[in-house]
Amino acid sequence: MEVQVLHRTSAGDFKQQAVLSFVYKRIPGEMRTVFNRIKYMDLPNPANNIAADIMLEDLHVLDFVFDSREAINNNESFGYYRYVGSMTQPPCAENVLWVIASDVIPLSSTIITMFRDALVDPKVLSSDNFNILGNNRILDERKTQF
Repeated sequence: MEVQVLHRTSAGDFKQQAVLSFVYKRIPGEMRTVFNRIKYMDLPNPANNIAADIMLEDLHVLDFVFDSREAINNNESFGYYRYVGSMTQPPCAENVLWVIASDVIPLSSTIITMFRDALVDPKVLSSDNFNILGNNRILDERKTQF
């Protein structure tokens, strides 16, 4: 599962955006405290796509990486990739700074299933290869290096 956190200037200026991306791997029993702060029943879904406040409390973006407030307060470092690209959904604004955590983070199978069930149309779940937002893109023959 990938979590993307969108950052815009306080004025909501689309010209100054950043996306922080965190990739999670399904590991039974692995809990991350940041996911205790989300109201899963209020996530937008195919039946009810109304924007709602889904957070139970404020969080720091590094809560998605570190599971302790001490690590965040001590400004611990983490590996990441950075590039300038575009948004993945229309209007596909360009010059967006992407920061992608380099390490895959373990996360409970239960949490991943709860997100999937809340965000995906049940008719699509039967497919072996689905994209939650339906924003699949065909990539050209570019080579990417990390």
